[in-house]
Amino acid sequence: MSSLTPSGRSFLALSALLLLTAPSIGCKKPADAAAAAAPPRVRFVHPKQTQVTDYEYFIGTMESVESVEVRARVTGYLQDIFFKDGDEVEKGAELYLIDPRPYKALADQAKAQVLVADARLKLAKADYERGLTVSKTPGAISAQELETFAANVAQAEATVVAAKAAEEAADLNVGYTKINAEISGLISRPLVTRGNLVVQDNTLLTTIKSQDPIYCYFDMDSSTTARFRELIRDHKIRSTRDVGEVKHLQIHTDEDPKDDYPHDGVLDFIENRVSTSSGTLQLRARFANPFTPGTTLRQFAAGERVDVRVPVGPEHPALLVPQAAVGTDQGEKFVFAISKDNKIEYRPIEAGALQPNAMQEIIPRKVVRVGEGMRVAEMGEQGEDSITASDRIVVAGLQRIRQGSVVTPVEYVALQPSMRTNTASIDPAPAPTAPAASPSATKP
Repeated sequence: MSSLTPSGRSFLALSALLLLTAPSIGCKKPADAAAAAAPPRVRFVHPKQTQVTDYEYFIGTMESVESVEVRARVTGYLQDIFFKDGDEVEKGAELYLIDPRPYKALADQAKAQVLVADARLKLAKADYERGLTVSKTPGAISAQELETFAANVAQAEATVVAAKAAEEAADLNVGYTKINAEISGLISRPLVTRGNLVVQDNTLLTTIKSQDPIYCYFDMDSSTTARFRELIRDHKIRSTRDVGEVKHLQIHTDEDPKDDYPHDGVLDFIENRVSTSSGTLQLRARFANPFTPGTTLRQFAAGERVDVRVPVGPEHPALLVPQAAVGTDQGEKFVFAISKDNKIEYRPIEAGALQPNAMQEIIPRKVVRVGEGMRVAEMGEQGEDSITASDRIVVAGLQRIRQGSVVTPVEYVALQPSMRTNTASIDPAPAPTAPAASPSATKP
């Protein structure tokens, strides 16, 4: 006989009912299941087919074409300075004045010596003329005396020449007390102030750097040098020794927009030997250096570091994709393409030269399709290009895909120039340079 009351039996029945129905409450979420089954969204672009020029990139240093260390040519006390620190001066402009009074006194003394020498020459000539007249009377003068008169004339003439040379030297020293600019350019600050003693050919007073044009020096490593030599041998590019100057070198400064190389110059010199310490070859380019519009500042300054871009060969057709689309697997480059049935395909490529605006030149490889994937064609196999201009290349969402996965493709549309904040960005979320999943696991 049960000891439970009717109310107790009702409670147990309700509890059992709740336990039986509890597993079905909240376990079915149709919306979540559908979302989990939906293919991931990825963004794609079609490779851009265009004409490009390959470049090699270097770090260069700007240097003046002409550089002068201003030193005194005479010893004396500095009396005056005629320029302001950092001025641009013209050739011939007066810079310093050394006290000229001692040198003017020496110049006056030299002029007096010229007058004395002229007077002695006049007397020597008169004596010789008289001797000639007297010698017409037999026995009136000996031949030796006449020769002495002639020698005195020659000696006096030499004295006049020496005195005039001394006068000229004294005048030069007076002129050297005024120190003028030997070149046009940007002058530094005075290194010696008024009242100090400056020593001839020793004391450095200031420096002047020419401004326009300006040189850019950069070093090329051995592997790049070998590549350029091969291109020259194949007649794809020409050496400066053949054409004198190579045009269309470009440089980028910190003040220029990103990926912009707006300054054109010419390569005009290659060093005649490779550096034994660094193994590099020095090259030099020449650039115009005008004033920045609306200012008194030049576009470049001596000693400034710049990025140099050197063209390698003529323009050629190429396929370009954003750099973010290119991955690396054990040293091999690849991209992910979307097939007609929206499946991901691993496509091997070769990476060409980097291009402006964070674009990468890609070179298709010959491949052979195997099942749902493809492999690189072996020697003798015809194959097909791994990439064409009509392919859809994944540029964003790489971390969510792998070989053979089905995706929902969305074509990437570039932002308008007024909305663009970063030309290298192709997705609001940072895109990795390679898929998060192991590329080797995605190969067919």
